Amino acid sequence: MPRPSRTVRGFEPPDALSIAEDPKGYLEHLFCCFLQNLYRDAPEGYGLTWRPNEEETDLVITTEKPTGEQISAKPYICVVLGPYRFSGTGGIDLLQSQNMATGERKHTDLMPGTVSYHCTASSGAHAGRMAGDAARRTVQLKRLLTRIGGLFKIGLPQITGETEPGYLTGPLASDEVVAVVATIPIFWQEQWLISRNGLSVLQRIATTMGLYEAHAKVSAGRVARVRAPSIRGRVVQTAPLGTPLDPPGVAYQQVVISGESRTEDE
Repeated sequence: MPRPSRTVRGFEPPDALSIAEDPKGYLEHLFCCFLQNLYRDAPEGYGLTWRPNEEETDLVITTEKPTGEQISAKPYICVVLGPYRFSGTGGIDLLQSQNMATGERKHTDLMPGTVSYHCTASSGAHAGRMAGDAARRTVQLKRLLTRIGGLFKIGLPQITGETEPGYLTGPLASDEVVAVVATIPIFWQEQWLISRNGLSVLQRIATTMGLYEAHAKVSAGRVARVRAPSIRGRVVQTAPLGTPLDPPGVAYQQVVISGESRTEDE
């Protein structure tokens, strides 16, 4: 897998990453490669031309947290995935379909999140230009990003004013470094399949949790005594219930004596 600071021409999503297994790595790599390819073809003198060689580039585009000395030397765009969550729009139990014959279930949900372009430069005008241009290009080419990245939707960005660079600078940052952040809302669909193998795994987990549950920490309460069956206060003895696999039990017959009923062994 190429490093985030390098670019493979053609702008393809990384094969070694999966949005389901590693949303942070996949999405940061996706938007970082998008910006690198976008500004690599910028004309000379544009001021936002990207080159793989840091000595020749006008700005550095990366997913790695730069040091304060690096930010002071070159303008930086650091791509960072913000918070994301399950939205619960998949319905009851997030169930999409179920095969009644095999018991397999397919679940799905829509995942909303954000991707931020942390743009830092020695002047607020330069940082603001980088953030505004990157956000505008993302909106203009969002259909390309949605199709290649497998996303559901890319929303409209929000751009902050000039602030201190914050946690991206480190203790060695210059006081003259200014940051402007462009935040882009994104949505992608999460899907997972519970198959026979998955059901067996769930059964093993449930069995294991049942065997090793914390019995000492759970109180069962008082056990209620079961009363014997009776008629008008007199206990009635009943025959034991049996199954075809049980050994033959003792046979009982009912004997009526002076209006009273009792059971005797044969």
